[in-house]
Amino acid sequence: MRLPSIIFILILGLNFSSFCQDVDSVSIPDPIIEKEKEKTKFDFRGYLKFMQTLAWSGLDTNGLQVDNLIHNRLNFGIRFPKNMTLIAQARNRIFYGASVGSIPDYGVQVNDYDGIMPLEWILVENKSVVMSVIIDRLYFDYTHKKFQFRIGRQRINWGFT
Repeated sequence: MRLPSIIFILILGLNFSSFCQDVDSVSIPDPIIEKEKEKTKFDFRGYLKFMQTLAWSGLDTNGLQVDNLIHNRLNFGIRFPKNMTLIAQARNRIFYGASVGSIPDYGVQVNDYDGIMPLEWILVENKSVVMSVIIDRLYFDYTHKKFQFRIGRQRINWGFT
């Protein structure tokens, strides 16, 4: 067999496999799948980032300002049986650098959050470092077919569709 024929068969096979039926959409109840849906599932995810900002004031190299941010997000989820979910997500940030020492009340400004529930704290604030914790998502979600009910602290991401 020639290489183009093999590639054509592989592409054709991949296209047909995308039309296969999903296990969850099968109408015949499967006892193993039903048993798995009844279990409570825990989910934990997160990430850690380091970001550095350099700013110049004029053409003088002595005007260089360096700011640093260590950013961490922790995402917790509990998926209960019967389409119920409890979500808690926290953002932890450590700021240090020129802006922390030169801007008055820097910690208050970066930790300002307009939520109804006060779930933001400044753990450390001095002239060299600010450490803040914000629980920016904490909600209960119930979904049944096309109906969804969610209550709690949520964020709206306007850039997503």
